[in-house]
Amino acid sequence: MDLFYSAKGAAELLNCHVKTVNKLCREKKMKGYKKLGKWYILHSDIIAFIIE
Repeated sequence: MDLFYSAKGAAELLNCHVKTVNKLCREKKMKGYKKLGKWYILHSDIIAFIIE
């Protein structure tokens, strides 16, 4: 089972602003899932983004 992070949690891991994570997801540069207006990102997708 993979871990989900909110956009805020992902931003903390990536050492960037939450708006940057939202933009990356919106522009499909990082895979994310939108639920009730908020972005959620799988841990494995964060790793894939870093490696790319």
